[in-house]
Amino acid sequence: MKRKLLLLFFVISFLGIVVFVLLKKPKESKESFQVTDQKTWGDVSPGNTTYSETIDILGKPKKEEDTPEGKNLFYPSENVYYDNEIKIEDDKVFFVKEYLFDEDVRSLKTKLSELGNSYSVLYGPNSNSGILLYVYSEKGVAFLASPLSDLLYEVWYFSPMTIDSFLNQPFGENYSLEETQRID
Repeated sequence: MKRKLLLLFFVISFLGIVVFVLLKKPKESKESFQVTDQKTWGDVSPGNTTYSETIDILGKPKKEEDTPEGKNLFYPSENVYYDNEIKIEDDKVFFVKEYLFDEDVRSLKTKLSELGNSYSVLYGPNSNSGILLYVYSEKGVAFLASPLSDLLYEVWYFSPMTIDSFLNQPFGENYSLEETQRID
């Protein structure tokens, strides 16, 4: 039993170090996209901002994909390997995924204390690695983060909704309120 726990500890530590090294990029200039509201990304607000307004605000995306539901727009993040993503449905912004790399804004504890205790912790594809989803469904924002390292990796923006509605959305369907153990 001790061997398995020790092995699990080393695997999680190794994965954390690998993720940190891969996501680390020397600081150049600060991105202009910051959390200005609890449910907006810059001036882009899910449920309110249209496709054309998004292009007016952020400029032409790096890449644009047509999907059966609408469009996916990709804008550069601070890391060349990860693009921030905006999903458009019915000509409105439906969902925004922002990748965080600036150490000044990556503290999970800081964000949770700023927004309060009204969040739900969801378990999903990265839970075995200690990465959980902290969802403020009524505020329209979620954080993919590691509570052990106090690091935020992603911020998700969406229209405010109940946690049950969130779990039924395409971006929430791989998550659960219950922790499940995976046995290999």
